[in-house]
Amino acid sequence: MAASAGLPAANCRLVLRASLHGHREAVTCLAASDAFSLLVTGSSDRRCLLWDLGRLCLLRQLGGHEAPVAAVCINEATGELVSCAGARISLWTVNGDPVASVEAPLEPNRQILCVTMSSVGIPWWFLCLALSRH
Repeated sequence: MAASAGLPAANCRLVLRASLHGHREAVTCLAASDAFSLLVTGSSDRRCLLWDLGRLCLLRQLGGHEAPVAAVCINEATGELVSCAGARISLWTVNGDPVASVEAPLEPNRQILCVTMSSVGIPWWFLCLALSRH
């Protein structure tokens, strides 16, 4: 969808540019990158899909997840992607190649529900992650 930029909300029109089809079940999360013209979607079908927003087409699937994908994000500085499925946090390159994956120490039947990345130039290997069960 595209919105008319710079207009008051009352005058804003949303226009559907395309429908992206690829998931077999409900999409549970998504993140978009202006810098890389990418969209990443996560679904209860246990898949993450990477989309080209310029051409409005599917680029690739990000590996296999063992649980429904509940959270995704894109680093605006590097294009790196993070997906969270169950207690697993996975890091991917902008091309969809796996970089690292870790299982968070959560209680049984708990899952990660949100994730974000900073674009202040901190290298991914210096990533500090805080989880709370509130």
